[in-house]
Amino acid sequence: MNYINLIRKILNFFDNCKQKKVLEFFKTKLFGQITVIDVGAHYGETIEIFQKKLKIKKIYSFEASPKNFKILEKNFPKNNTSNVEIFNYGLGEGFFDSFINQTAESSSSTINKINSNSKYLDRKLKVLKIRNDDGFSQKLPIKIITLDDFINKKKITNIDLLKIDTEG
Repeated sequence: MNYINLIRKILNFFDNCKQKKVLEFFKTKLFGQITVIDVGAHYGETIEIFQKKLKIKKIYSFEASPKNFKILEKNFPKNNTSNVEIFNYGLGEGFFDSFINQTAESSSSTINKINSNSKYLDRKLKVLKIRNDDGFSQKLPIKIITLDDFINKKKITNIDLLKIDTEG
């Protein structure tokens, strides 16, 4: 296991306390099978948690980054996960082509301009031993769609949970 994955596992351990509280809240408010919209799926970490802890009817999951999406596809292949659909789109106010700043530390990728003066980013990169140099991020083309149009095309009548985890 490389250093970055070890640090992620440690950080995830600390996140578990907060996640347990959030999941217990959902369990008291959401009854029966639920429909989830997952915006900012990354590699599918939240999909896994929801599938283990909640009664899932359907998860519609969006990841704008083409690099992150390739890993998401490996984690949730079409033929193996019937209640999860994944889409390589960002969600926004309209339909347009844009760019994502794909970072070497993938969970920091963002459609917004990266604030290279951010103290938070600087601390995060030091902990992960990643240099914030010219090769830290690259612009990748992405497609943006609207959630309203997606809901109409899929004929979704009820959304029980909308999870948004995006940078910026």
